[in-house]
Amino acid sequence: VGGMAGVFAVMSAPPLLFVLCFALWAFAWEVGCRNIPNDWSDLDEDTSLGIRTIPVRFGRALSSRISFSLMSLTVLVSFLFPLVAGMRHPLLYLAGAAAAGAVFLVVPGVRWLTAQSNESSLHFFNRACFYPLVVFAISAALAVV
Repeated sequence: VGGMAGVFAVMSAPPLLFVLCFALWAFAWEVGCRNIPNDWSDLDEDTSLGIRTIPVRFGRALSSRISFSLMSLTVLVSFLFPLVAGMRHPLLYLAGAAAAGAVFLVVPGVRWLTAQSNESSLHFFNRACFYPLVVFAISAALAVV
């Protein structure tokens, strides 16, 4: 919600397609790259407290695959931003977004998916926290070039 408020703070009437893409991107990142991996590492505690998270409900293996799917959606939706936002230098943005996705999401996500450990889950979570900042920095840098 905070990110969406930022969109409307910068643009009084943002294009609907941009708003929808941004909402999908932010949702997929928040749930797939932050909520599920963080809850995954707290599975035993959440189970004992009766907290119903995705990992509690679906188990470690399936919830990590759900997270990976949402992470993949996050990266794919980021590639739509030049189309819906009218960015300058779209090819440079796409290269930067692909690199950011690989470094901050895909590589640690694959490690988590294969290792299935609390450490790899938290490493993915920690790396994923920087992804929106890096995508925003790439967008902002290209806006002034």
